[in-house]
Amino acid sequence: MIHTYRAISTIDATYGDTAYPLDLPPGSVALVANEPKHQISSSLFRSRLEKAITAANLDLAKPILVVTDKTRLCDYPIYLPTVVEVINKKRKSDKTFPVIIAYGTHPRQSDQECLQTYGKLYHNWPFTHHDCSNKSIFDEIGTTSFGTPVRMRKDLLKATSI
Repeated sequence: MIHTYRAISTIDATYGDTAYPLDLPPGSVALVANEPKHQISSSLFRSRLEKAITAANLDLAKPILVVTDKTRLCDYPIYLPTVVEVINKKRKSDKTFPVIIAYGTHPRQSDQECLQTYGKLYHNWPFTHHDCSNKSIFDEIGTTSFGTPVRMRKDLLKATSI
């Protein structure tokens, strides 16, 4: 994330349909977050990913890939095809494997939002929309020191690599 600053003297505070201008102290600045420029070529990304997967000595018999939702974008349309291709090359398979969208408590994205977020792979690969309210998809795997249950998706527990 690249941050830029710009000087501001007022902001509009909106309440309902009305905007109220607020004067700010002299020297106030607004922090603006911008997406960074691409800093890695596709070939360098592929090379580093292949090396990392090889070095990790992963069991890729039953992988599951977990991706973020639209609130944490990271050029998935560019990089996801390479990720699944490299994983399948390492596992010597052309079969699809599950991709789980980790929403946390965020609402499910529409298919159009998913297509924008993940690119064409969304139509060609099995994506699962995580639903944290569906208790039947979890197994309890322990408790914290405060007695809070720790639960994990059953399919992730069966995966050989996540």
